Amino acid sequence: MRVLYLCPHGAAKSVIATALTRDLAERRGVDVVANNAGTEPDATLNPIALNALHTRGLDYADPPRRVEGADIEAADLVVTLGCDVEDLPAVPSTLIDWSDVPDASADVEQLISILEQRIAELVVANTGLRAT
Repeated sequence: MRVLYLCPHGAAKSVIATALTRDLAERRGVDVVANNAGTEPDATLNPIALNALHTRGLDYADPPRRVEGADIEAADLVVTLGCDVEDLPAVPSTLIDWSDVPDASADVEQLISILEQRIAELVVANTGLRAT
């Protein structure tokens, strides 16, 4: 499964979701490839997001970048985290909207808690992995 996480700035929500998905896939031994981008990317990664990941032993270094049509076309699943889908350069084949999650600057711990649960459910639903 190839999942693409999108948030407006490509610097916090989608970064956290990508790092959590990559970690879960590695720990559980499932074939999930996660990437992220933004519709209006920031110049740098959000330090709040990076610090929250670091405290969990996770690193992330890919710089924010603008989503391209090829990114969407390559993804089996696109998850938006606050993006206006009208701003996307292509129409995703499968789209999930998680725009209801809090901003990292508002409550990064709640954001991570919600994302961990949703990502686990997403991976279980799309890989046949058993929930534990």
